[in-house]
Amino acid sequence: MTHRGLRGLFSKKRSREIHPDEIFLDSSNIQNFNRDQFEGRLEKPIPQKSLFFLGAFFFLILIVFSAKASSLQIIDSAKYKEMSENNRLRHDIIFAHRGVIKDRNDVTLAWNEFKEGRDFPVRMYTDKLGFSNILGYIKYPQKDTSGFYYTTQTVGQDGIEKYYDKDLAGKNGIKLTEVDVKGEVASDSDILPPQNGEELHLSIDARVQETLADYLKKAVEASNFDGG
Repeated sequence: MTHRGLRGLFSKKRSREIHPDEIFLDSSNIQNFNRDQFEGRLEKPIPQKSLFFLGAFFFLILIVFSAKASSLQIIDSAKYKEMSENNRLRHDIIFAHRGVIKDRNDVTLAWNEFKEGRDFPVRMYTDKLGFSNILGYIKYPQKDTSGFYYTTQTVGQDGIEKYYDKDLAGKNGIKLTEVDVKGEVASDSDILPPQNGEELHLSIDARVQETLADYLKKAVEASNFDGG
């Protein structure tokens, strides 16, 4: 092929190239574009100012998160370490013993005993006649459905137990129990020992009271009465 023929071939190829002005027509010259559908509009690059503000926004967020992380790890680290230690250390109640009640001759009328399955001592009373109404009874600490105590004191409800409740109640203590990641007890120690209630001495003579109650009972039964 001659030099002239080659030049003609390349000139034909160049003539078939599409120029930008053949693609991006001037929309102002075409009136049938649907403006609501964005027809006839050229895509414009994002302005440099918008990119600058977007970058500044993300940079500000980064600064805020970095400051918060520094605060948690450096400034407030001691506080959160203490909270973590408290979560690892369980505080258990040591229930105080309610004060013992005795008559004038040191005969025990009310005392405490531990029963299996109870965290607190159970109140026991004499079986002598004539003392149930005098001594009264108490209300024990109560648990919720999750097994946590929402009341932690024994409270007198009637008789001597109610009248001298403040003296008899005592004050509960606290035991600090260390548990591992499995919740098993590693060690425990008493950090606040309980203060047991005061021992109470009555002016009542248990023998006289029992004799009187027995005599009254027999008299009621002989007379077919319901009470004395």
